[in-house]
Amino acid sequence: MISLKPGVTARGIQAELLLGLIVLDAQYTKAGYTCVVTALTDGKHMEGSLHYKGQAADFRTNDISPAVAALIVKNTKEALGADYDVILEASHGHLEH
Repeated sequence: MISLKPGVTARGIQAELLLGLIVLDAQYTKAGYTCVVTALTDGKHMEGSLHYKGQAADFRTNDISPAVAALIVKNTKEALGADYDVILEASHGHLEH
């Protein structure tokens, strides 16, 4: 089940992002972890960020091993295809449509 970090709001997210989050959550569940979304349309992001359009999400990775995080990102990318970017950054993961 997808969990939202306290203070994160799902207001204004696009249907395509929701689909991406469902696929991401399935990969977390398969690995035995909970998917925690840490930012959607809220928070501060770089100018022009897709977060502000409801097309991007950040998710927690610091509570799982780097190898598991990389596998989750890889499998999510494969499942979603070319219309999505799934990136493992230094402090978190990023999903966008």
